[in-house]
Amino acid sequence: MTLHAGAKFTGGDVVRVFQLLEAKDNVQRMTAAIPLTDEERAAVDDRQAALDRLLDRLADTPTLRHSDTRRPDAPRTRGAGRRTPSATHRRPARQRRPSGALISECEMAREGVTVTVVTLMDVLVGFSRTGRLGPLHCGMTLAEAENLLGPGRPHPAHIMRGPDIDGYPYSWDGLGLVVTQRTVSGIRINLWPGSTAKLPPLVLPDSESFDATVLREDLIAALDNVGCPHAVNSTLTFGQQSSLVTQPAEVCAVFGLPGRDDHVPHGDRHYLDVIHKHTA
Repeated sequence: MTLHAGAKFTGGDVVRVFQLLEAKDNVQRMTAAIPLTDEERAAVDDRQAALDRLLDRLADTPTLRHSDTRRPDAPRTRGAGRRTPSATHRRPARQRRPSGALISECEMAREGVTVTVVTLMDVLVGFSRTGRLGPLHCGMTLAEAENLLGPGRPHPAHIMRGPDIDGYPYSWDGLGLVVTQRTVSGIRINLWPGSTAKLPPLVLPDSESFDATVLREDLIAALDNVGCPHAVNSTLTFGQQSSLVTQPAEVCAVFGLPGRDDHVPHGDRHYLDVIHKHTA
């Protein structure tokens, strides 16, 4: 939908237009952050098309062509634009608002797409199912990753030995990309149970920081809820540490008991320390 400079809007219509435009933006950010199946992608595309149709229909209604141009939250000036009543002047009839059916359709479409807040668990489950974090994947070049994320912090080994040393990560807060021959060979999310951590907005939108405390049982329940197969990773399960690996993405989650200084609700239960995928 294109909003022309000469278009005029009522306050209520402007609110609906801004809500629908925000809904489209939320859908686009969700699809960039969460890997979707073909069926899920088709459903999202259908909702975006429905929003476009509703926005176009609102643009064609009389109230969107004849009314107040101010933003809905703009303050009114007392007396501004007030006309002096006279005996010969009759107030023109109010413009008809869009039909109740159209308004209800707009509200239903908005409600169907605005519940798109991406949580840390969404990111972990999406990564576990696909081995990808949005557009980030093993096999892409470091240059491609930095174009998306901005410059990463190289591991001290890169600084000491040069950029061609293999097997060490570049980091973006809690996200690490392991680099082999300047190509991403591993993706890892590091967590600190009992504290807060950060991930780049590309991975976890709209979050300056997040609670990095994830119980093993909660992650397993979330994986089971979406039908993501997983099994015990015997190689990394020993002592006070446990691990699982998902299929078919082969993403590994490693859990440990909290330390004495970790502020967690259950000191005797396993929490997620790192979740990663490696191809080399």
